[in-house]
Amino acid sequence: MKRKPLLFFVLFTTCMALLFTGESPFASAANLDNVRVALLIDNAAIPAVTVDSKTGIVVNDSSGLKLFEESANTTMRVSPDQSYLMVKTSDDLMDAQQVSQHLSQNQIKNEILKAGRSFQVIAGPYSNEVKLAADKNKIVQQMGYTPNTKGRLRLDLGAVGSLQSALDLAGQLTKGGIDAYPVILTVEGKIQHRVWVGNETSKDTLQDIQDSIHNRFPDLASRMTVANQNQPYILLKDSVYGSNTITHLFFSSQLTLILEQSNPGNNSGLTLVEKDNRSYRGKIEFSLYKGAHTVVNELPLEEYLYSVVGSEMAKGWPLEALKAQAILSRTRVTSAGLKYGIAHVTDTVNDQAYYGVKMEGEDTRQAVRETAGLVVTYQGKPIETLYYSNAGGQTAVGKEVWGNDLPYIQSVSSEDNAPEKSAIIWYHIATNDGKVGYVRSDFISLTTEKNAAGFSYGLVNTSDLNFRSGPGTASHQIMDKLAYGETVVILEQVREDNPYSWIAGPYSGIELQQMLKADRPIESLQVTERGPSGRVMEVKANGKTVQVKSPDAFRTLFKKGNTALRSTLFEIDQLGRFTIQSANAQQESSSGLPLYAVQDPAEQSVPILVNNMIALGNEQKVNVLTQNAAFLFRGNGYGHGMGLSQYGAKKMAENGYDYRQILSHYYQDITIE
Repeated sequence: MKRKPLLFFVLFTTCMALLFTGESPFASAANLDNVRVALLIDNAAIPAVTVDSKTGIVVNDSSGLKLFEESANTTMRVSPDQSYLMVKTSDDLMDAQQVSQHLSQNQIKNEILKAGRSFQVIAGPYSNEVKLAADKNKIVQQMGYTPNTKGRLRLDLGAVGSLQSALDLAGQLTKGGIDAYPVILTVEGKIQHRVWVGNETSKDTLQDIQDSIHNRFPDLASRMTVANQNQPYILLKDSVYGSNTITHLFFSSQLTLILEQSNPGNNSGLTLVEKDNRSYRGKIEFSLYKGAHTVVNELPLEEYLYSVVGSEMAKGWPLEALKAQAILSRTRVTSAGLKYGIAHVTDTVNDQAYYGVKMEGEDTRQAVRETAGLVVTYQGKPIETLYYSNAGGQTAVGKEVWGNDLPYIQSVSSEDNAPEKSAIIWYHIATNDGKVGYVRSDFISLTTEKNAAGFSYGLVNTSDLNFRSGPGTASHQIMDKLAYGETVVILEQVREDNPYSWIAGPYSGIELQQMLKADRPIESLQVTERGPSGRVMEVKANGKTVQVKSPDAFRTLFKKGNTALRSTLFEIDQLGRFTIQSANAQQESSSGLPLYAVQDPAEQSVPILVNNMIALGNEQKVNVLTQNAAFLFRGNGYGHGMGLSQYGAKKMAENGYDYRQILSHYYQDITIE
């Protein structure tokens, strides 16, 4: 079974205190009934969250008071009641949609609100005034619109008898050209329904609205007061969602909003569109925490683990491996405390992956049930449950990763190479015009002919074949297209990048200069120290030691775009350097082309002006000689390498080991209880 990308991760955030201080930041594992998972915290990138439910949605406050409910097969949107930008108002939906699309293309979060017969394109809301100002300037300078800033100053038309009465009154005002909205407040544990008018930033514009109401709706004038924003409330607006109109709830900073399924028994969960349409068991809580829009999923511990095990490993993996993962994941979350103030963990690999109901399977639920309550301890305290995708054959000790060893984590062998065995074969090829790169082997038909150096020829058997810088599509760029029938030279065959083996680069000296912030292009790059598992602990560039906070930081240091090295278990091939051995056994090194060819001792030597030249080194290893220094990383493993290798656990389970044996292999002298 092909390994999912979500398994390729590095978990380190919670272990830093222990690794650098030698002291555990955790108390003993506590009984934890419910887990609070931050799905969105301190992040302005998702100002509004869209929630779907097949069974209906109940909206409560933190005391359990029911504020609002919508029926089955419903969608609603939720965001804090904060400042936003009114970009354009139009009576034409298509026009509004075009403006919305234009904003999205410029990476500005926006939506369309429906107000009577008009459509309002808004950007935001914004918890950060600096971000609001930056987007406003971008909209004016780059897009040509003139947005108005909208705020939270409003007029209150007083209490009405029901939500329907509030909807009716707000609709009457909106038809008259005045923005008005139903509001649900909680006052001393009871619900009030009111109608508020306006979204203003100054008392002057609020006065203009008040004058307008006096003129148009004189019977409402005596009811008007300035709305009290310093109380728990939700304000209801209509939002355009595809071809439908849905309710958008804007909640106040004083209110914690909790959404639940109307019928939670079917476990379909609430779906959050902006979280990759993932569905979650339990409650979804919305609040402002430290001024930022925060979304927390609260659910029972064991139900949380159903998904974590499937997210960190995969449904269909051997049961004993899933059990080992369940115990480690339980240990991690029960030891965390309220790490984020409002939540125990996040849903990301900074803690442990948690991707909702769809990652559950009957086997992941069984693994959790059959290990219920079990955690891993060392000398009575929870261990740091460090795990990762693939060890590359040998696990790491602490000094190879973050600098400090842990007594229960030693370097042990790990049978991880199954992903490499099943990976697609790619060919490392050379074209007739001197380009060197990689193509998938199934798009090349081998011939019986070979060149003078013994390399086989192949023919491209498809049109517009992507010719890449490395063996894979995820991180290797397309260098060129090859035509049907084109002849290429097969230099070697390699496996497609996989969790066990991979290639990164090649990176030019200038690219490495930028990565390392060096004062000149990198001409030499060498590994000068390795740890017990073979992982890189020191690198020298241009003869100088590269400074990093910890050895594991080499992975993110050698990063191009969003692609970092998968592990620190790597070799560096310097493509622009070669060694020539003369007839008298003396050796001479060179840092780049050209080579010089001499046809006759009496003739002057001439340079061979080819950008890429193929050379065979020791053990028939293929080397590409380049005009300038270039560096290729060849590595094994995926992740930091400390503790349990998930692929290693999978193989041990396939070989008949149980979860206790698996855990005791990767963590020494531990207790599982």
